[in-house]
Amino acid sequence: MLAVERDDFEALKDSGKAHELITDKLMGLSKRSNLAEIAKAMAMLDDKETLGFFNNHSICLKSLEHQRTAEEQESSKRCSLLGPIYSDENWDLLEASLAPILQERLSSKTDFAQEQLIWIAPSDPYWGKSYKLQAALSRLLTAGSTKKKKLYDPRVYVPVSGVDDQTSILQWDRELKDYTKHVSGLLEGFMDGNVEVILLEGELVVVLYHVSYPESLPVSLPIGFISTDKNVVKSVGKIIKEYLSGQSAFDKPHDCGSLKELSSNKSRK
Repeated sequence: MLAVERDDFEALKDSGKAHELITDKLMGLSKRSNLAEIAKAMAMLDDKETLGFFNNHSICLKSLEHQRTAEEQESSKRCSLLGPIYSDENWDLLEASLAPILQERLSSKTDFAQEQLIWIAPSDPYWGKSYKLQAALSRLLTAGSTKKKKLYDPRVYVPVSGVDDQTSILQWDRELKDYTKHVSGLLEGFMDGNVEVILLEGELVVVLYHVSYPESLPVSLPIGFISTDKNVVKSVGKIIKEYLSGQSAFDKPHDCGSLKELSSNKSRK
């Protein structure tokens, strides 16, 4: 059985009937175990570091904490993550990694207006179900431009089953209504829907594996890393480009286009 080795979770056992009801509701949303798919994704990305936090029956968070400490002491190009990227702590880490890159772009004479910062959402029913996603998107848009120049063009990809998947399209349109200009539909299937990625090509990448194991985890558990290592960024970027430019059938491209257009064109086939 997979367990999360963190003493803090013990406190949840004493939260009474309310916690019981919440847990029952969450379990209704839970996906099946995706450990095999997670291992496959890690192998595809050659991510031995994150794989090292897993053993036969647990995710060892003490190992992750030790790794984080070592990364900080060594000023590593990698920063291990636990939890949603839009959590306060993780978003601060992302912004800290982005800051020197954006400062250099601001000082450069190069025009970055057409260079995308890509954010691929996972097929995880818990993803984005927090006001903190909205706050993160707002901060992402603000950081991407100044009065002088644009530093990147943000593009968020959310999972849909196709251009005619109006249920998902309209749901995303409601949930991200203030940001639809920057959101596109992406055909479900990128790394089996279990991996979330943020990519600023050639500069930085965030990878989060959304681990689902209903027997022990009431909700999915994102775990992964931020990296500014050029080789890692290039490797992940290649996989993303191949998926975005690909198609599952002659008339079914992976990139389904702007959410704004998809939601306004209900009769599109």
